[in-house]
Amino acid sequence: MSTATRTLRPGDWPCRTAALRTTTIALLTLLGLTTVAPPLRAGELYKPERLDAAGTPEQIGRAVGLKYGKVIRGLHPTFLNTVRLMRLSTKETIYKQAREMAAALDPADVAEMKALAQAGGIDYDDLLFLNLFYQFVSGPACRQIAVFGPASRDGHLLHARNLDWPDYPHHPLQRNNLILNVRPAGGIEYLALTYPGLTCVLTGTNRKGITVAFNQLRSDGHAHAGEPTFFTLKRVLRTCSTLAEAIDLIRRATPSGNGSVLISDAAARTAAVVEILGRETRVRAAKDGMISNANHATREAGWKDRMVGPADWPVTWAARKIARRFGPKDLQAVLACDEVLQRMNILSVVFDPTGNRMFLSCGPAPAAKADFVEYPLFQRDDPSGK
Repeated sequence: MSTATRTLRPGDWPCRTAALRTTTIALLTLLGLTTVAPPLRAGELYKPERLDAAGTPEQIGRAVGLKYGKVIRGLHPTFLNTVRLMRLSTKETIYKQAREMAAALDPADVAEMKALAQAGGIDYDDLLFLNLFYQFVSGPACRQIAVFGPASRDGHLLHARNLDWPDYPHHPLQRNNLILNVRPAGGIEYLALTYPGLTCVLTGTNRKGITVAFNQLRSDGHAHAGEPTFFTLKRVLRTCSTLAEAIDLIRRATPSGNGSVLISDAAARTAAVVEILGRETRVRAAKDGMISNANHATREAGWKDRMVGPADWPVTWAARKIARRFGPKDLQAVLACDEVLQRMNILSVVFDPTGNRMFLSCGPAPAAKADFVEYPLFQRDDPSGK
């Protein structure tokens, strides 16, 4: 078998994956397998709710379960039936795989989910599956960029991301955006942009200025045993104060779930991308105060036998056409430009940890074309972050 590097081109895997998921959503609607009706939502359509949770893992889980149990129970059938159709599998097989994945979880995360399930009247296996949903499906089009130093208008590090994922009938994702602030006992306070019941981290930032967000990379369908990547990123936020610590934690975890993770460190004004493929991780550094990622591995990270693409495509290429130095409005323009924006863009955010703020749009899709609203990240009364 040839190991020659293949350059990713438009129309490769991402488009095929998107077509498959679009077909799945159509089948869900046709077969009546979606049960999330408009009343089952955390807040107004396209407007996130916010919840503060603090204490032990059990206390944090209980706080979420008590408030959102009904919503989580309503969300579950849509996501289970999505995986059943996409993988042509049974609930029993899917749940068996989920329990096998759970063997690698941190006990604190298991305790949090068990408390959430009990408080919310949810079967634990159902909640575990929801937290591992992204281990069973693939997404083609998320985009990120971080700027700092010479590329920043005011010296602040900014970290911007588009979450691109087609929503399901009745908009369960866009109806249920949640800003979750967590103050874990003995850990670093963090914020996750999430959904009710999703206790792991897809996008988030912590009190120390570490921001992480995940883009999926193509999987060969043979995941190794290891901590699911989204739970690894949760541990990054609650334990890491520097970029170096975050990279080291991910390397040591050898997480299960291929991805391109952009990590930024606002205090040190630096950022890097960690690319995870199988049991291997590669790191690429920023250049000239800017770094971006999409949904392909990169030759710049050193991959030689994978489907790869240029590290700057498409986000940095597009950004350089818009500005030389960037503020929040400039990055919003990057997220919304034709080269970067996807029609399935359901959330866009620009984090400014130094300014203790984020600019967030939750839709309608494409979200980056809608209004960005400024939100504070953390209350000012706890500078220690513990």
